[in-house]
Amino acid sequence: MDRNVSYKVVKEMISHSINEINTSFLAVVESYNIETGRATIHPKIKYLNNYNEYVEYASIVECPVASFKCGSFYLRCPYVSGDIVIVVCSQDALDDLLINDDTTISTLDGVAKYRLQDAIIIGGVYIESESKMNSNFPDDFIIQNRQNNDVIVLKKSGGVEITTESEVKINAGDVINITSPISNIKGNVNIQGDVSISGNNTTQGTITGGKVQSSGGKDLDAHTHSYQLPAHPAGTGNTSSAQ
Repeated sequence: MDRNVSYKVVKEMISHSINEINTSFLAVVESYNIETGRATIHPKIKYLNNYNEYVEYASIVECPVASFKCGSFYLRCPYVSGDIVIVVCSQDALDDLLINDDTTISTLDGVAKYRLQDAIIIGGVYIESESKMNSNFPDDFIIQNRQNNDVIVLKKSGGVEITTESEVKINAGDVINITSPISNIKGNVNIQGDVSISGNNTTQGTITGGKVQSSGGKDLDAHTHSYQLPAHPAGTGNTSSAQ
């Protein structure tokens, strides 16, 4: 065999083997299932086929998405179509582990390595065409929705700030306890239900409401006062209803 031909054959074999090794790459999210934590992605890379042509990879379906997860706790990122993500490929097949929860050596050990089928999304990647990230709070940890600027800031110096132009809901099936030396609320407060106050109550302004009762259960709108008329031979009498 001609030496040049042999060299070309060996080179193509090596190139083909290298093309089969997938380490990491960027991909575009096409869809994401928030319940299963699986996504369909399209790799932003091409491979060299046997005809010496660079062609696109097909989309990868049911690609696992890594998350901050431990025990029953997790943080979920709602990936959307068009997001750019970084993807890595496992050295070993993930079928047995992710489908059957089997942590023993894979039946494909040594046969299937660094396959696209064993890709895992490990995070999103910021690209220049996106709106800039928040330049405030450079030393703090923030969680932000860039679409409407809602932000939660855990400050390095201590404390937490929550900023939003939207509604904030707290739904609790039990008691909500707030312990603070002083709680300041700026704005109107609507309360549906009973209010119990232990301590003094200082009010600036007018109190408008329904019935007001004393601790003895007397209605202050209709209470009367007994009084003594020393000069009156009858002895006692009653005032009119309180106004």
